[in-house]
Amino acid sequence: MKIFVITLSYWLATALFLLVAPDTSTWNGLVGSANIQAAIVQTSTKAAVQTVNETEFKERLISQGFDPKGSSPEEFSAFIQAESVRWATILKTMKVKIE
Repeated sequence: MKIFVITLSYWLATALFLLVAPDTSTWNGLVGSANIQAAIVQTSTKAAVQTVNETEFKERLISQGFDPKGSSPEEFSAFIQAESVRWATILKTMKVKIE
């Protein structure tokens, strides 16, 4: 009977997590300090987006399971902010504590 209770608890916790956080993907991007000169940000962004959109490079990333996207610094910043809010909510809901 204990095995059933443990298994049931495990499945309930898993189901709760999946309801709260259906998308658990990873992401990568370029970040820097807030005081980087605008010209450097523009040049770096242009080079990164151009590289991500090169056919051979993009196909290689896709073949490894990535979903490559080139975006603006503003779009990436908004994405990071949204992810921070989403994961903070999940951690609070699940009552995760840092030890």
